[in-house]
Amino acid sequence: MLIFSSAKVTVDKQGNVRVEGTLRRHHVRITEFVKNQGLNKVTVRIRGKRLIISGNVDIAAQQRLRNFIVNECRLGTSL
Repeated sequence: MLIFSSAKVTVDKQGNVRVEGTLRRHHVRITEFVKNQGLNKVTVRIRGKRLIISGNVDIAAQQRLRNFIVNECRLGTSL
């Protein structure tokens, strides 16, 4: 459920992806990216103009994820 976030992506430990909010229309693209990167146990939230990544993600993977969401999901460069 979204309370303070406009979008949320949740990846469980099996790699299943759940997309909510404004990113929902990019579900297929996000799921493919997450599976290609081998990400699991990750949560990404968009709050205002901030992209918040938490979970089992190293710095390099965080940057790739941030770049993907901003550029491929067309959220603009303000995040």
